[in-house]
Amino acid sequence: MEPQIPPEEPQEPQEPQEPVEPVAPAEPAEPAEPSPEESTEASRHISLKVMSQDGSEVHFKIKPTTPMKKLMGAYCARASVSAASMRFLYDGTRLKEDATAQDMGIEDGDIIDAMLNQTGGMQGWD
Repeated sequence: MEPQIPPEEPQEPQEPQEPVEPVAPAEPAEPAEPSPEESTEASRHISLKVMSQDGSEVHFKIKPTTPMKKLMGAYCARASVSAASMRFLYDGTRLKEDATAQDMGIEDGDIIDAMLNQTGGMQGWD
């Protein structure tokens, strides 16, 4: 047995439509890529190398405006050491947690030294 197809209903003739002009797509709220004028130093990333006393290296990419506290914390987590037991130096100057790479003059490819904090010392070499 074949399925039955209902008969088509007659359609009313449609009036001819006026041609529609293409509409330009709406511009996005923010451009996908910033123009060269809008591109700032803060939007690019810099590559840094953190070198420990034993010579091992850990590479990081950060924005120049990122506080050093984030880099220090990430390094300590990877090295499984307490942040309180580490000191970080750039060109012999100790990094402050709230300083940024921009503040310290740190540039792409620079090296930061990670040192274990040493307290006290030997007394009485008599």
